[in-house]
Amino acid sequence: MFDKHEADVIVIETNQGGELLSNLLNSVRQGLPIQTQHAKRGKMLRAEGPAALYEQGKVAHVSPPELREEPLAALEEEMCSWTPGSSDSPDRLDALVYALLELSAPLPGAGLLEFYKLEAAKVLAAKGCASGRQSLVAPTWRKRQVDPEE
Repeated sequence: MFDKHEADVIVIETNQGGELLSNLLNSVRQGLPIQTQHAKRGKMLRAEGPAALYEQGKVAHVSPPELREEPLAALEEEMCSWTPGSSDSPDRLDALVYALLELSAPLPGAGLLEFYKLEAAKVLAAKGCASGRQSLVAPTWRKRQVDPEE
């Protein structure tokens, strides 16, 4: 499946036997790019970022038309039926959260400076400015007009 989908990395949660899975995959095929995650926060907190991606319309579920069965039905059932605090462990939902966290992570080398440059360009574009020469910084001082009735 790794090759079929031309994946870049395999993400494994190590809390419940993930080390065993990592070792198994490496015994079958040496050199697989495996990233391990150890869940330190609860499921609901981990899912906040991916949930925001859905709210922003950045994530959609699409099945290939040639498939007769809906391959995402079990995942969507977990997404709709899981409630915080329940004893059930939604495996598909956990995998989705880790996948979306991995896919939405900033690219290596894209630091804060690049982020703010992109944000500044968006603000300028929204203001209708074609060039980046206009200052985004509003003056912090203004002469206060004195109202004679104050």
